[in-house]
Amino acid sequence: LDYGIEWEKAWEAHVKKWKSPKHPSLPKQWISAKEANEDSEAPILKELMVGMPNLQKGKEFATDPYLFTGCVYWPSKADNDPVYKKPPADDWNTWKATEILEEFSDDGETYHYWRSGGYATHSDGIHWPCSVMWKESHSRYVVRIHQQPWQETMPWDENGTPRLLYNYPRSSIHYFVMPDSSDQHLPGVFRHPLVMKDEVFPEQWKNL
Repeated sequence: LDYGIEWEKAWEAHVKKWKSPKHPSLPKQWISAKEANEDSEAPILKELMVGMPNLQKGKEFATDPYLFTGCVYWPSKADNDPVYKKPPADDWNTWKATEILEEFSDDGETYHYWRSGGYATHSDGIHWPCSVMWKESHSRYVVRIHQQPWQETMPWDENGTPRLLYNYPRSSIHYFVMPDSSDQHLPGVFRHPLVMKDEVFPEQWKNL
């Protein structure tokens, strides 16, 4: 469509001046979810890792303003283990990593995409919000699963008990865009009225 010479000039000026927005809390350039997800085996972005030091300070979530992680997960009988049916000790986040895992975790090896296409062929609702706690090996992580809003509330969510998985596959972790943080919400995006020529419209529409 021809939006008119004013729109065209405004767009050309925008392209000349536009620069990728800076991440507000990091020296690196902003990265899109698409770019972050290009390699499903690459290490998790450091700004999306919680880590033991942050956990011990009571920070259980990553602080990236644009992206969050989702993990392949589905409810099972493990969600009804007695440990999840009661609140945890007030100081659980200050325990040693081995103590935390012994009390609250299960093996996450089985949580894979069901189809060979990975995320491209994923089933609806298979991703649950998660915090990547720390890295165990090249392709394995400890993750904390958070309640999925449209699923039945799990006992561990009701009681504030951490649902942890160790030996969790890197390939089952996907980056998503935070609400109101997609491209159209970024600073410096292009905005200009669309102007359309009269001849684009039928004559009978012009007297409405």
